[in-house]
Amino acid sequence: MKRFLTFTIVFLMLAVLMPVRVYANSAEPPVMVILSVNAPSDTELVFTYSDGKTRNAEKHLRLWEKCYFLYHGNFVDHNDNGEAVYYTKVTVKSSEKSFELDIPERTVGGSFSRVWTLDFSSETLTENVSPLRAPLYMLLRVMFTLIIECGFYYLVGYREKDSYIAFITVNIITQMFVNFVINGGSLDIFYSYTPLIYIGMELLVFIFEMIVLPAKIEEKKSGWTLLWTFTANTVSMVIGGIALLFVPF
Repeated sequence: MKRFLTFTIVFLMLAVLMPVRVYANSAEPPVMVILSVNAPSDTELVFTYSDGKTRNAEKHLRLWEKCYFLYHGNFVDHNDNGEAVYYTKVTVKSSEKSFELDIPERTVGGSFSRVWTLDFSSETLTENVSPLRAPLYMLLRVMFTLIIECGFYYLVGYREKDSYIAFITVNIITQMFVNFVINGGSLDIFYSYTPLIYIGMELLVFIFEMIVLPAKIEEKKSGWTLLWTFTANTVSMVIGGIALLFVPF
């Protein structure tokens, strides 16, 4: 068990800290992200160029939230004379109704807030998102993680109150770190690099919890706590990674 502990900690530290040169194309972030909670699931956003051409925004359904992405390659086009043309309006289409919205002039010019909110009921498009969005989703992510990991620890035999105080405290600390990275950065950048950011953060969580929990929990031997901590985080990472495909963040 000591060899397993040493190997695991060294492997995770090297995976995070060892500098490795990698050559790759960077993922293109969208130039415009439009979020909507109250739009019907069949809603489509069709953008119209100043020369009359149209293009549909890329759509993702995440439970109650609809996400629409517009990338630079689609945002700017060129007419027959080689002049740049931009979108000037967006048509919102669904089985319930359709309406047109103008895109602000500074958005067309390329200097704009990247994240917008579409209110389907009032037929408005506004900059940024509700200030309640980030705290609400952060609370949901923390609760989801606690349910998964505390449920796992219960299944493998942990029963003492002090053990669960340690589990919950450490997970709240690590989830605060994870959510600080998610909510502290640009939402459009996070959408482009979701897998890399998620895996990187989870590796740091692995290291922290595998060092702290075996030292704090006395209900079982530290070797077993280490093993179950590694397993619980693996289960949480896999389920959380799958959940990112379906839930808002």
